[in-house]
Amino acid sequence: EEQEKIKKTPHELKVELLRLLQPGENVTRAMRRIGGIDGTSSSTGGSISKKRVMPSKLAAAKSGDAGKNSKSEQERIKNEAKLKRQQIDHLTEVADQLLAGGISDIYDMTYEKISTSTAMWKYKGLDGVIHGPYSSEEIAGWKSQGYLTGSTAVLIQRVKQIHDNSSSSNGGEDSEWVSSDSIDFGSVEKTSSVMEEIVLKKKKN
Repeated sequence: EEQEKIKKTPHELKVELLRLLQPGENVTRAMRRIGGIDGTSSSTGGSISKKRVMPSKLAAAKSGDAGKNSKSEQERIKNEAKLKRQQIDHLTEVADQLLAGGISDIYDMTYEKISTSTAMWKYKGLDGVIHGPYSSEEIAGWKSQGYLTGSTAVLIQRVKQIHDNSSSSNGGEDSEWVSSDSIDFGSVEKTSSVMEEIVLKKKKN
C-alpha cells in the first residue's frame, strides 16, 4: 500500500487533495474545519447546544435509560473523533508527499489554485486534428520551447474534470476554444482568471 502511494504522480496527489478540500480552503483551513476549530459548530457541539430541558416527570421516567444513553453518546463521540483523526492524517499525508515532491507552498494553496494547476487541455492542430488531453505543465513546457505559440499558436480547450468547480468551466461541458497564446500556462494561478475574462468577453460580443 505504501509503495502505491509513493508511485502516485503529483497530478494524482493533487486530484486526491481536491477531494478532501472545499472551495476556498487550503490544507491548513481544511484541518481546522475537520477538527472543529474553525469557529463553526461541529455536529457534536451543535447537537449538545440544541438539547432541550425535559419536564421533570419525563426526565424521571427516562432516568433508567440515562446510563445507556450516556454510553451511547460517548461511543458516538469517540467514533467521530477517530474519523476526524483519520481524515486529518490522510490530508496531511497527501500534502506532505506533494511537499516532498517540491511543491513548497502546498499547505497555502487554495482549492481553486490546486484545481487550476491540475487543468487538462486539448488542442486543435493546424491540420484540424484534436490532440490531448495534456497537463498545464506539459503545455507550458512546449511553449517554452517555441511550440504552440506565435506562428504555431493553436486553438486550445480546457477539459472539464470531476473536481473542476471553477466559474470558467461551463457546467458539465468543456470550456470554449481559445488561442494558446491567450493562456499563461507557466503561471497557474493566472490561468483561471484569464479563462474567465475570455469567456466573459465572448459572451458580451
